[in-house]
Amino acid sequence: MVENRNTEKWQTRGFAAYAHHGVSRAQSTSGAIFPLLCEKMIQEKGIIYGAQYVTEGGKLWVRHTAAQTMEDAASFYGAKYVQSDLKGIFPQVAEQLGRGRKVLFSGTPCQIAGLKKYLEHQKTDVDRLLTVDNICHGTPVPKVWQSYVSYCQKTDGETTLPKMNMRDKTTGWSNYMASVSRSYEDGKMVREKAVDNLYMRAFMSSLSLQTGCCSCAFKGCDRVSDVTLGDFWGIWTLHGECDDDGGTSAVLIHSEKGMVLWEQLQREGKLAICLEVPVEEIGSMNRNLFVPAEPHPMAAEFQRQVNGENFAELVNQYQPLPKISLFQKAMDKLYTVRLRCKLRKNRK
Repeated sequence: MVENRNTEKWQTRGFAAYAHHGVSRAQSTSGAIFPLLCEKMIQEKGIIYGAQYVTEGGKLWVRHTAAQTMEDAASFYGAKYVQSDLKGIFPQVAEQLGRGRKVLFSGTPCQIAGLKKYLEHQKTDVDRLLTVDNICHGTPVPKVWQSYVSYCQKTDGETTLPKMNMRDKTTGWSNYMASVSRSYEDGKMVREKAVDNLYMRAFMSSLSLQTGCCSCAFKGCDRVSDVTLGDFWGIWTLHGECDDDGGTSAVLIHSEKGMVLWEQLQREGKLAICLEVPVEEIGSMNRNLFVPAEPHPMAAEFQRQVNGENFAELVNQYQPLPKISLFQKAMDKLYTVRLRCKLRKNRK
């Protein structure tokens, strides 16, 4: 049985943090902490495993691969809301560790637990392994993802595969103002509010999630990973001094190994902001730290029927938008103003 239980006697510590401004901050989901961990691993001649977009058979997939340079590791940055393919990766990790090499493995909590169980079965020494998981809402089934990509191509009048950015911070990050965008080889760009994006609506409502995600056992702070990363939603209310609208990470350290690395980053001045906070504060606005997503009653039917042709129709049928409130109208206006201002600034 795969468990998410940390046998090390360590009390999880929580932090609000973000890196200094740079390309990696803009590309990252929130505060660009993961790129700092990658940089440290590369400096120590280690290898990194993470999820990236890959094109195969005329389709866009998400697959775990290895990176040995920061340039290659950059493909792991940013949120990817679909199950990644792990085929052949666990044996590779075991082989690298067996050679005495340092390894950073990033993935969902269940993937980390699965890796640890595999390495235990292989009797692999894990002293040189650093594991990083995320605050996970769940993973959509690949069929829904492929249907969405096909829908985008059809709607946008494109034949090439889009480059996806599921957390575009051009419009900001605070108060859930991030966007979802896609771009094509011909220069066409489509950007929309995350709350309006059909794929994100299916994701957040659990319409697209794997069945097991809604009864996930890999929740809480007692984890087998060394570090957990996520968005620090609500930081603008709880600790406004830690929010510059570029994204703030929630960081949870679960082991001595993780804390040693975290303190190194602090001593080396890699963090623009670092504030220790109670882990309960992190979970107060990001409930998926502690509890699974609520199941959607029509998820199985949606996933059975969905394809590129009927994607929008089925999302609207099974998860219709609620009536727009005055608050939402105000947020819509703010979103538009922010987008125009930032795009204007970028042209200068």
